[in-house]
Amino acid sequence: MFEKNVYLAFRIIRRNYGCPGMDGISIKEIKKNYDYYKNLLITNFNAGKYTFCPPKKVSIVDFLNKPRDIFVYSVLDRWMQQVIRLVIEPYVETKLRPYVFAYRRGKNFNTLVENILQRSPNYVLWLDIVDFNNSIDREILIHQLKKIQSPPKYINAAIQTLNHVPYGIPAGNCLSPMLSNLYLTNIDDKFTKNYCRFADDMFFDINDSKLKDDIIFKLVPLINNLKLTLNHKKTKIIDNPSRLKAYVDPAHGLVF
Repeated sequence: MFEKNVYLAFRIIRRNYGCPGMDGISIKEIKKNYDYYKNLLITNFNAGKYTFCPPKKVSIVDFLNKPRDIFVYSVLDRWMQQVIRLVIEPYVETKLRPYVFAYRRGKNFNTLVENILQRSPNYVLWLDIVDFNNSIDREILIHQLKKIQSPPKYINAAIQTLNHVPYGIPAGNCLSPMLSNLYLTNIDDKFTKNYCRFADDMFFDINDSKLKDDIIFKLVPLINNLKLTLNHKKTKIIDNPSRLKAYVDPAHGLVF
């Protein structure tokens, strides 16, 4: 099974050649010598000797003109991260509610909007978390990871992929989307009706705009327990829920 996941993981990462990491090894190089690198990865992981390299930190300005740090991992490390994801993700999926729509097969922002519109609310309350990925508390995340029933060596390897970054979960790590979903499951469990989530964007469909304060009053302590902060500057009430589709940029995704 492990070797099959190694094969499937390489098929995933080779779709996007990307940049080599600190070791300089490229996708092209691995394709030329696939058996060698496959056996190297399998042997080291099974022996408990696989070591993740420090990623390259690259500062960029995103399409909203905001500075962001991206971490470029070596191709071998991205390959190993995908193997870990293939094993752990089914266990994480058992923790996720059906109304979580980001980073999941068959779900996206459009299906989230469809889910909301089926209930025909008068308003949608849209809430966001300040600097979500960078604010994730590593100790809380590790505790959550250790509670899922995945084989421990994969959990430990997932934790190791985070060690070279001082805080949060790094953009560029193949596991980050899955881990970000796992981190917010306690919030998802507390809102079982008229609620959807897309990454750290939370949507509450309501028929009276005055309910906003009640929802925020309940939500803030839950967010604070995760060492996160609600982004009050981005709190928005959509008075025509069908307008939610206008917040999807075809080239870049969800735009607040």
